[in-house]
Amino acid sequence: MKLGILSALALSLAACTGTPVTKEHKIDDGGLPSAEVKAFERAQTQYQYKDARIEWDATNCAVYEGTAPNGRRQQQPLTKDNGERICSKP
Repeated sequence: MKLGILSALALSLAACTGTPVTKEHKIDDGGLPSAEVKAFERAQTQYQYKDARIEWDATNCAVYEGTAPNGRRQQQPLTKDNGERICSKP
């Protein structure tokens, strides 16, 4: 009896062991950069700060922040193509 149960268990487990299927789920944003990224790239070209990154100021608007040539951390507002600031609306 025990042998029969063990055989059945072994067969059921063997049926479950197959080649694992790896599914890859990609998020497709169309490959287009966001407004923040485009604004950051424009600011980087203009200011060329070291260790630059996108930050958010006290008014929830995006800023380009980095170390200016004078060695100080500086912030510059990030703007859309039309000059409007990029801000997060609550």
